[in-house]
Amino acid sequence: MYAKDASKKRVLSFEMHSQRGDMKIAKSIYGYYVDKEKNQLKVNLETAPIVQAIFRWYQMGKGTGDIVKRLKMLDIMTPFAYKATHEIEMEIPETDRWTGDRIKTILLNQSYIGSTVYGKRKAAKYRNMPEHHTDPSEWIIHENTHEAIIARSDFDEVQRIWNREREKYKESVERGLARQR
Repeated sequence: MYAKDASKKRVLSFEMHSQRGDMKIAKSIYGYYVDKEKNQLKVNLETAPIVQAIFRWYQMGKGTGDIVKRLKMLDIMTPFAYKATHEIEMEIPETDRWTGDRIKTILLNQSYIGSTVYGKRKAAKYRNMPEHHTDPSEWIIHENTHEAIIARSDFDEVQRIWNREREKYKESVERGLARQR
């Protein structure tokens, strides 16, 4: 019973701090570092230009595969490789590489416009609920919590392009499935 109560209290505390926007920032994201004294994301002058280039390339019509090729050609460290060598001092696994999913994660991340998003994933072990991704309508978003790397207009344009490409892909899959019948 004690473990269940403690778990419930942790979840409720997390939800309360999320609503208020005063959660402790545990880790940085690519393009930022954590200022532990101010508990705030600060622009990383080494990696922020790479994030900006990724957005710019995508706006210019380059797909995630093309962006991956460019980053590899330019010998740019992956987010994990950068963190491993500059923040947590650990060995980089040989399997670490740029992928389309990493590019997608960057392109869809609202942190780059200065927002902090809480509640993307939830778990309630006291209710035997495993960790799961939540619907975006359940997210708690606090705007202007740190300096933006990407202009809001550029981020919105990238989201429009991303959603248009996703719809085109869905339609082509549906057409392909219809032809197979």
